[in-house]
Amino acid sequence: MHSCIYRLTLRLLALAAFCLSTGGNLANAQTVTWQILPFPDINWGGSHGQPATTNGNLIALQGQPVRTVDNFSGSVRISYDVMLNSRASSDGGLQLYFVPSGLSSNQLYPCLQLYFAYRNRTGESDALFMNSVSSNGTGTQVWGDVPFSISVQTTYHNVIDVSPTGELTWIVNNLTNSVPSTVTVPFSQFQLELEGWQPNGPTWTVSNFTVVPEPNAAPLVAFGVVSMLFFGRKKLRI
Repeated sequence: MHSCIYRLTLRLLALAAFCLSTGGNLANAQTVTWQILPFPDINWGGSHGQPATTNGNLIALQGQPVRTVDNFSGSVRISYDVMLNSRASSDGGLQLYFVPSGLSSNQLYPCLQLYFAYRNRTGESDALFMNSVSSNGTGTQVWGDVPFSISVQTTYHNVIDVSPTGELTWIVNNLTNSVPSTVTVPFSQFQLELEGWQPNGPTWTVSNFTVVPEPNAAPLVAFGVVSMLFFGRKKLRI
């Protein structure tokens, strides 16, 4: 009898571990609500681009950003698809920002910026990289460049995992890019912002944007250890 319960416990643990490894709390996947923002830098002398457009799932970005109405905290998995319609400018990028909750609509800093960038200039290549920007607008590159070729009219699936301590993993088309543990989301509560660069340049299209709260594996592991010890001891007594 105890051996049957023991085997059942192992199977339940295996099933739970599989659920964790495939994204965990899929039933709690949260589609977000976007607010369309003006161009953030009023001192910028060039074009301010066009306001973003969205139908909820599909977002077209051409210089002006969108920000989530929703606030997030703790461990989350961010998932979205992105496509570039052309490489007409000298450079450009799809930028995902982590900003502290409550910034005004024309304020962008402080933030952590994730860049998915193409470059047409001689001697430069497409890349992924991250910048940390202080409240006064001073930016420091904290990760990258990681070479990554970006083609037009091609969908790239992005997954960004944020750990409970703010550490990051960035996965593009199943290619995992490990980020040093020194690079973290520095805000206990944050909103997410998307911006397509350059203004009046090519259009970046983002779709299927979701945020999934990640489950905590610690209770599961503790349950598994206790169960295995308990039923293992019972089995030895038979």
